[in-house]
Order: sequence, then structure tokens, then C-alpha cells
Amino acid sequence: MRYIDLNKNAGSLTSDEQTYILSYITQQAPYYSRKYKTRYYDIICSFDIESTSTYHNNEKCAFMYVWGLCIDNIKIVGRTWDQFISVINLLKQLPHNLIIWVHNLSFEFNFICHLFEWDKVFALEERRVCYCTTKNIQFRCSFILSGCSLAKTCELYCPPEYQKKTGDLDYGLIRHYKTPLSDKEINYLLFDVICVQAYIRYELQTYKHVSDIPLTKTSKVRKYCKDYCLAKKDRDKYFRYKGIIDSLTLEAEEYKYLKNAFAGGFTHGSWSKQGKIINNVSSYDLCSAYPAQMLLRQFPMSKGVYFTSNLPNTQDFCYVVKVGFYNIITSFFYEHIISKHKCIKCDNPVVDNGRIISADYIEIYVTDIDLKLIKMYYDFEKLIIYDGYKYRKNFLPESFRECVLKFYNDKTVYKGVESEKDRYMLAKENLNSCYGMSVTDICRPEIIFDGNWTQESPDISKQIDIYNNSKTRFLSYAWGVWVTTYTREIILTIIHKIGADYIYSDTDSIKAKKTERVQTIINEFNNKWIERIKKTSDVLSINSEVFSPLTPKGVKKTIGLLEYEGDYEKFKFLRAKCYGYIKNNVLDFTVAGINHKPLQDKIKSLDEFSDGVHIESNDSLKLCHTYIDDPFDGDITDYTGKTAHIYSTSGVHLEPIDFQINIDPTYSELIKSLYQKETSTL
Repeated sequence: MRYIDLNKNAGSLTSDEQTYILSYITQQAPYYSRKYKTRYYDIICSFDIESTSTYHNNEKCAFMYVWGLCIDNIKIVGRTWDQFISVINLLKQLPHNLIIWVHNLSFEFNFICHLFEWDKVFALEERRVCYCTTKNIQFRCSFILSGCSLAKTCELYCPPEYQKKTGDLDYGLIRHYKTPLSDKEINYLLFDVICVQAYIRYELQTYKHVSDIPLTKTSKVRKYCKDYCLAKKDRDKYFRYKGIIDSLTLEAEEYKYLKNAFAGGFTHGSWSKQGKIINNVSSYDLCSAYPAQMLLRQFPMSKGVYFTSNLPNTQDFCYVVKVGFYNIITSFFYEHIISKHKCIKCDNPVVDNGRIISADYIEIYVTDIDLKLIKMYYDFEKLIIYDGYKYRKNFLPESFRECVLKFYNDKTVYKGVESEKDRYMLAKENLNSCYGMSVTDICRPEIIFDGNWTQESPDISKQIDIYNNSKTRFLSYAWGVWVTTYTREIILTIIHKIGADYIYSDTDSIKAKKTERVQTIINEFNNKWIERIKKTSDVLSINSEVFSPLTPKGVKKTIGLLEYEGDYEKFKFLRAKCYGYIKNNVLDFTVAGINHKPLQDKIKSLDEFSDGVHIESNDSLKLCHTYIDDPFDGDITDYTGKTAHIYSTSGVHLEPIDFQINIDPTYSELIKSLYQKETSTL
């Protein structure tokens, strides 16, 4: 381990240190990456900064005051960007490529984006940077790879000695490059960098070479499944799978229909229970909902055929279609399911928290399952079938189903086993990502950074042609559309049966009054699902037990069942993703956009949980991110009274902000009017 503090070293690397760094790296044999067709050093490098956010002349400004770079066992600390640029320029003298990991590269990139000439900036969306390359140096984002904060990443994947430190740094103090830093403050920064290295070492247990580590969390499982499904060891199996995939091509117009018909999980609550405290509430969760549909339902397994007017039969076909409804109105008192934002035309609607109650006319793209659900929940004067695409349906290819089953089995058998924690987390990630990779948009806009952020709309015809002719494609975009459709079918069919006892739903869960009738409905579904498993197993000639692996305690865990998740003594929801409850005598909350702890500190009863609840910035644990794209040039006085001249080309200003629970006034008025109608009919 070698430690280099540039501030104690005349502000720059000595010639001996430069020689040592280059020699240390080049003595490692570079690895040739077949994927990228170039050589990389198999050395784990990571980088992090600490920054100050403040105001200057009433304008927000932000600047780095210390940075840390670890090159394997070499630790380098600097205080200015000139020092950092000199180190990177030294590394550019290397004959091969070097990857430097940054946890949340999007943040650091906005500080360094004007410091280098970038050969490539790859962003998943504007300012969400996956990697950026300047000559032979590539910065990669470990946050996008792990999918969680550094603290959570360390908790899940790193040994006990590599857990992110918390509370050791007061971010409210103004610091700059001349501010004296204690060893404790320096070590706080360096330990973050070292923790990133520890996480990358975990990934290397799977991928062996630094350059082979996938770029995103989803791409990790994509690589596994692609290698498995397109493995050429069993040539008959390979050609069978490849033949299926090669036949599942899309047309540009067909893709638009599928994309418009795609919708996520159903998250909503019954207007009749909104704002009310409900006693004795049971919660049910669909076990591995999306993977269950992928294993046990039938999907588009032929090239789409265009049709007009007459709908195909649903015994042999599934379809996506553009339809219109005249004078549509809810026929189900307790819930409304058509999302207004999915309608391409919507005349004179009455809306329940984003869901259509009634309208003079709507036009919408739907699947065959969605159309069935709309007919279940609504009445209408006239249905117009415009046009669509139909597909012969069948089960997903055997190799892909085997991947999903393996992940589910591993997740089940390793859950709760401390010695198999890594395997459990990997299986859980892989299982969840099976759905994620199936709905990845194949025609995304290109995000461009050339000093400024811009987007270029995709050439859909060109992108579809690339998709159709890809030699490594092993999925069909259409499959993902039906995964969520089938899950909504289960949830919404059960909600319809539960009726007056239904309260709230979120994607794969249902909360309802605790009654024998509700439990009977759940049991009936589970019995039918078990029958589906048996029939599917017979059709596919597989043992039905593979869908019910045993937990470490020897309990069967059948995929796709609605599992009892416990009771709430009291439950209250205000809107989607905003509810509070008392469970086991503990008051807690789930509110999108804020951690539950500030709400627990502020709200002492469910009566207080209501529209307008306000959490002050000092207590909210929320930060407002302001991207600063213009240079800052000015004098800043730190918390010790020391003044320094600061020049920063760009940055990110972080500031605690208030949080308030707000309910759309139109939603509140709607609830009042519906209550009045309900009362008048009693």
C-alpha cells in the first residue's frame, strides 16, 4: 500500500512517484477483451470527490475541495482539479486502457465534464452517465452496476470490514481546497474509494476481468441468459432456439403498437377508502409475479400479422390493437383501471387519481387481456376496432425458462442462509432482471454530450432493422408487454371479486379487509394456479415440483401464488404510493419520494397523516440537486474563516429541501362528490 498526498508534495507527483505508478501498472499483463477488441489492465481503480455546496452573491455554486484516486494499492489524494488532470494525463501515457470506477458517476461527471476532451460519453438518459472515455482512460459507474447506494452496495456485497462510514463528515460546513482537513476527513473520502474497490472485487468473482464486468445491473443477467440460450454445446437446442428468435421479427409500425400498449403494474387505491383509517387489513403478495408469468403463461411466438376490424380468437392468438370507446363509464363501484395518460385521445373525462371513471370517447392501444379487463370494469355504448397485430401464442423457449427457473430456485434455497448471502443476492438480482431486460426499449433516443446535453430521436426503421438482424438477440420485445399484462389480469380480477373489501393495490400486492370471504377468494385463486402449474407441466413434460423449491426450513415456495404477508391493525392511504399503517403496534409509512424515518418522527398517529403534512428541510433527508453548467469564479470563505479564490467549470449543488404530502385538489373534490353520490343512494 502506497499513500501519496499531493498537497504535502509541492502539489504534484514527483518524478519517482510518476515512474512508480506507471511501472506498477505496466508490470501487470494487460487482458485482451474480445468484446471491445482492445487491451485493458486488470487493475481495480476507483475515484471519488467531496464537494461543497453554498451560495455566492445569492447564486448557487458548488466545487470540489478534495478528491481521492485508488490505483489498486496506490492511494492518491489531491485538492485541486489541476492536480487531478496531471494524474490522468500521466495515466494517458499507458500503452493500454485503464478503467476507473466511480459510484454515481453522474455526479462526478458534472464536475469533470469540461476538464477533458471526451471520445465517448454513454448516458442512459440525460445526465445519467454510464461511462465516459478520454483517450485510454474510461470512467465507469458502479452505482448503475449495483443499482443501489454505496452504503447498501457494501451491505449486500462487501465483507464486514468494508462498510461505508456514515456521520463522520459534516456536509453543512463550507470547505475549499485551502481548508485544513483532518486525518478523519481524509480517511472518510478514501474509505469510500476503497469500498468501491471491494465491490468490484466481488464482481470479479463472476467476471474474472475488469473489462468484462457488464455496464448495468440488467446487462449482468442479460449476459448470463444470452450465453445460456445461445450456447452451441447442444447444437440441436441452439438451432431450435435461434430459429424461434429469428422468426420473431418486428415491423416499425408494429413496434409502435406494442410500445403504446405496454403498461406497468397497477398501483391505485379504492376512492371509497381514500383518507379513511381502516381497521384489520390483510396484505397479500404475488410470489415472484413477473417471473411466474414468464414460466406459466403463453406469449407471442410468431411474427405479427396485421389485421383490421375483426378480433382474432384468443384461444390460439394474442394481439395488440388500437380501439375506441364511445360513452365509456365505470361499471365497478370500487376501482377504475384505465390510465388517462395511456389514452391517445380522451374527450371530456372524469378522472380518479389518474384513472378514467367516464369519458365521451377514448382511444387507446391495448392487448387482448387489457381489452378483457376493460369490458369487466366498464360499460360503453360502442367499441371501435381500428387495427392491430396478432400472434400465435405459446410458452417461452425452453432455454430461457430454464434460466428463470434456476434463478427462482437459487433465490428460494439460499434465502436466509448467511453463508450463501452472495448467491442469494445474485439469484434475486437475476430473477428481477429477467423481466427488466425483456422490456428494455429497443428504440431509445441517443443521448449526446458535446459540452451540452442533447437528444436525437431514434430512426425507428433503422433501429428495428438492427434489432431484427442482431446475431446475439435472444429475446422478443413483445414478451415483456404481456408479462405485465398477465400480472395486471391476476390482480384486477381478484380486486373485482373482492369488491367492497378491497382497499389498495401496488403492482403485485393487494390490501383488503381481513374477512373470511377475502381469504376464500385468495384460496380459490391459489388452487387454480396450482392446477395451471400441473397442466403446464404436463404440456411441457416437466416435473411440476420444479415450480415449488424448498426453503432452507423445508417449506415449499410455489412461484406465482398469492401469499399472505400479514395484517395491519390500521391502514390508511392518501393516494398511489402514499400510505400509512400500524403493524405489530408500530406506526410506519410508505410514501414515494421520502424515507419513512422523518415521517415517523413527525407524525404520531394516522389521524395526523393527511394532505399538507410538511417536513422541514433539516429533517426530510431529501436533497435538491441543481446542475450548474456555467463556470463559477469567486472568493469563498470557509467555516474556519480562511478565504480562497475558487474557479470551477461546472458542478452539482446539493441542498436539503422541505417535503410536503400534497393531494391533487381535483382528486379531493372528486372524492367528495363521489361520497355525496354514495350517501344519496343509501
